[in-house]
This record gives sequence, structure tokens and C-alpha cells, in this order.
Amino acid sequence: MDKKYLVVSGDSFTKGHTLGEKGSWAYHVAKKMNLELINLSENGMSNQWISSQVLSFLYRHEIILDQCIVMVGWTDFARELSFYSDIEYHRVHQITTVPADIHFTENDSHQAPHFIEKIVNNRNVLKHFIGNELICLYKTYFSILHTQTLLENHNIPFLFFDAVANNKLYYNEKIPYVLSYRGEKIYLDFNNTDIPFLMDFKDKTFSDKIFDKRYINFEGNSIFEWISKQGNQKYEVGNPGHTNELGANIISDLIIKEYDKLYS
Repeated sequence: MDKKYLVVSGDSFTKGHTLGEKGSWAYHVAKKMNLELINLSENGMSNQWISSQVLSFLYRHEIILDQCIVMVGWTDFARELSFYSDIEYHRVHQITTVPADIHFTENDSHQAPHFIEKIVNNRNVLKHFIGNELICLYKTYFSILHTQTLLENHNIPFLFFDAVANNKLYYNEKIPYVLSYRGEKIYLDFNNTDIPFLMDFKDKTFSDKIFDKRYINFEGNSIFEWISKQGNQKYEVGNPGHTNELGANIISDLIIKEYDKLYS
């Protein structure tokens, strides 16, 4: 059956940041592939949230499973989905945290002041729950694998790629590591955990299951790394740190090229 929908999820790189849809690779991919775009992304979200958007949507719209293509621009693995209860209004809220939040103050955190104040005032307790890269990695890889498995089980064509940081594990040194969005190596001691799923990543073959040929890159980079390369800064003018219309257009061409190689 011909495909009708392009279902996407991600963070600000998929949403389009301040430029809106024309700064989003997804808008241009859908237009060029003549597909109806269903964009589930939001700025600043975590990989766990990004995955849940795809899974929840597909569970609720089973009727279109054989009519859609799914593409996901994963974010920095360090972003972690957290929940907290607002006792005064009896509501449960979701918020994205990063390991560094435990050290931030009201002046330098990206979080809402009232929320970061709660973290700072209770950091001695919360430091055991926020600030662990292994836990963030666990949530990211489980989210990716869960999404991948559902799509495979329903024979839905898909492409994954990194929007902000490179989430892939590297094994070319004694201790495996990932790279931060600044290019810094973050070494991971898998012997220092009792989480079975995470310990599996000591074996490179498990990592290769996730980062297969359907997990593409942009000349070896994430989207953020690609626009940050020398000579590519013109692709973010007017949408700082993100693709402008010109950059999103080029990224969309690279995505479609990889999709055609895999699924034509």
C-alpha cells in the first residue's frame, strides 16, 4: 500500500525551534515525499518522552499503521523525563531534567525558577535520583529499542537519527564511552550497575542492534554537529543553534536519500 502519513517525533530540531515548520526537517521531508505530516515533537524534550509520543500515537491510531512512515530525531541522552506532583492543585506534571540540574541555581538553569529552587533546596536527597549518566543512557536506549521493536513488528518503515548529540556507544578504548553534544567523552562503567538491560551494552553486538543501517547520520554527525561544522553556520542564521529553512532543506534531502536507499 502507498504510504500516506509521515509520523515524526523529536525535540526543537524536529519542531523547528523559533522558525516553526520551515526550520524543521520533517516539514520538508513530508512535502517532498508527498506525505501528510503528523509532527508529535516539542522543544526541549527527552528521549523517553519522544518515544512515548510515537508509541502512544500508534497505539491510538492502529487504523493507519500500514499507511505511515516513522522518523525520529533523538535528542541528547542526558535529558531525562521526570514527574512531580503539585499537591496544591492535585496535578502531576512532567519536566525534563539533565544531570547538571542538581548543581544549578536559579540564575543559570533552563528550568522554571520554582522547580529548580526545589531541586537546590533538596539536592542532598535528589542527587541520588538526578545526575546519573548511566540511568539517562538506560532510559534512552530502552526508549529507542522499544520504539524500534514496535515499528519492526508492524512492518512500518522508519529512520532514526541524532538531532543534538551523538547517542552511539564507542568501544575503541578500554572503557566504552559516549560523546556529549560538546564532543567530550563520557566514560561508562557498566560493571558498576546491576541493571540487566544496561549491562548488556558491555557487548558491542547489543549496541549494533540499535544503531543499525536505519539509524543514519549526516556526514558522520548529528544535525546540531552538522550545522556547527566550519562553513555550515549559514544553515542556522535566523534560527540560532538549529536549522533555518536552507539547512532544514538540505537535511531533508539527506534523509530522503537514505530512506530511498533502504526502502525503494
